[in-house]
Amino acid sequence: MSHLFAHYLRLSIVLAITTLHSWSYAEDLKFSEFEQKIWTLVSDKTVTEQQVYSELQGLNLELSNMQPNEQALFLMHECRIAIRATQQPNPQVLKKLQNLNRYEIYKYDSAALIKCKQYQEYLNSESDKIFLLEYEAFYKLNESDTPLLKMWLAYDFANIAMDAGYTDEAINAIGLSIEIAEANNLQEWVSESLGILALLQSDIKQTSLALLTINRAIELSRNADNIKILQLRQGFILKEANQFNDALAVYNNIINKENDYYADAYITAALNISAIYQSIGKNNENLKLTEKILTIIDPAKDPYSWHQANILRAFALLTTGQYDAANQLFYQSQLWFERNHWLVYLVPKIEEWAKLLEQSNLYKPAYYALTDASNLKHRLNIQKRQRDALLNNARLESEQHKRALLELSEEHKKANILLEKQQNEHNLIITIVIITITMALFILTVYLRLRNAHRLLAVKSHQLDYESKHDPLTKVYNRRYFEQFIRTKYNDDNIDALFLLIDIDHFKNVNDTYGHQIGDLVLEIVSKRISNRVKNNDKVIRWGGEEFLVYIENPDNKVNCIKLIERLLNEIYNTPIELKDNQLYVTISIGFGVYQMINQTQIDQVLNQIDEYLYKAKTQGRNQAVGNLGRLEINDESFITLKTSNATS
Repeated sequence: MSHLFAHYLRLSIVLAITTLHSWSYAEDLKFSEFEQKIWTLVSDKTVTEQQVYSELQGLNLELSNMQPNEQALFLMHECRIAIRATQQPNPQVLKKLQNLNRYEIYKYDSAALIKCKQYQEYLNSESDKIFLLEYEAFYKLNESDTPLLKMWLAYDFANIAMDAGYTDEAINAIGLSIEIAEANNLQEWVSESLGILALLQSDIKQTSLALLTINRAIELSRNADNIKILQLRQGFILKEANQFNDALAVYNNIINKENDYYADAYITAALNISAIYQSIGKNNENLKLTEKILTIIDPAKDPYSWHQANILRAFALLTTGQYDAANQLFYQSQLWFERNHWLVYLVPKIEEWAKLLEQSNLYKPAYYALTDASNLKHRLNIQKRQRDALLNNARLESEQHKRALLELSEEHKKANILLEKQQNEHNLIITIVIITITMALFILTVYLRLRNAHRLLAVKSHQLDYESKHDPLTKVYNRRYFEQFIRTKYNDDNIDALFLLIDIDHFKNVNDTYGHQIGDLVLEIVSKRISNRVKNNDKVIRWGGEEFLVYIENPDNKVNCIKLIERLLNEIYNTPIELKDNQLYVTISIGFGVYQMINQTQIDQVLNQIDEYLYKAKTQGRNQAVGNLGRLEINDESFITLKTSNATS
């Protein structure tokens, strides 16, 4: 097992470093004597930060004797420790870092300077700006920076990129951190970095490899606090893989060993146990646990964990039928997470809340919750696009600076060549020939790489465009695409549209009886059957969960509409889904109506009305369609009912 892990880890690191910093293999990753001195000072856990700060200030006397890259490393750590010790900006250190611009390698600001600005930004807690500065600092690293600075910035960037959802870039960065740490026998740093790598592997669903990685990290660590953190991450990976019993064993082991109820490790383990209880239906245990957690956490000191516990408590209350109390708690914490921009955490919790509401037959609150989740997802997408644009600009600026430095370096080379010419004409000619050939090969190599990169970018762009418009499971359009598409139809008097809102009956029973894998198979097959029954220019959209929306523009006539709806009902009803050992019959219910395209508000009303028709079809016995095929006015309460040929009238 250990040989297999070592093989995968080496491959992961090699790919990461090659992708991000091809220059890392062209230099020695070993720390210099100066770096060892700095590392020993800043990693010593037996002294206070104030003592470390005093030691660093003493080294200022040697600043003029340091190489530029050593100055950058030293000043970055002085900035970090000064801000942590005083909780105040340190303009003196910042000015020293700005003075490094007099050196050619730092003409366009050093990574250490950007990192110092980021440390100062932590005092303001502006998360977007903190991330952007972290990103810029990491990509400002160049060949001349010390391995210790690269390792430090790579580890920090991997952490913040992981939290922001930039998994690929985080994997690249943590690979660099591990590579340098291993080259310098920094066992504890390797262990911490492997813990980050394990979470990233879990994010991309490489659960087996993630567990191998986290186990190796725990084996390497000799620090009790670090081992607790790694064990919490081990439990999280198991929980995300639905290996709940193993995860509970890990979390309970942490709780049993943790003497302090108020410790971060205890609270984190308890919150995860509550989430597992919710997933496996241990409702009474969850009620007791969440009540205890809320008495432990101080909301003033740790509001994030307190509101996490609040939401878990709301889930437990709702599951046991206490809707009013649950709704009050959930809404209170939803507002807090929205105000503090923790939307990445909040959106899936609202979706889970909506699912629990639906299971409790609270359909209207469930619908409102899903609407909230959809709106917040839209905000997240906008924020991510804005952040991506800023990151691309930062990367482009960094590349431009590097190219400018390269051009400046070439100018120096040319000046040296001219000087050489005065001394030896023959040697000058040889040198020019060598440089010309080298430049030609370099340009050719860059051209070939750029051409290949452009080709890959085009393919990736097409793939991303498809994925942004389609549901990953069923391959039909997603809700986001429909919202964009329907805007193009507003205020067109020549367009009438037939809307079908289709729901798979008793789909929860399918999941509970056969498992989510069979449930996914049912969704795929039903979506294909719906798609096969409509024309190419009609739209089939996965509306949410087991619901599909069908949009048919300018339907032929009422008779053909009825035939289409009856075909859908009969085909789903009469055609079983072939499983390995038996057949599974499912039915659908449909709400439908014909409407004229007007504007967003009326589209929302249309969707609400066919949702009511769908609800009526459900309450009338399912396996049927309810709606109206006249050109409807909004809130028209007349309807017709269509059933399968085998269903009783």
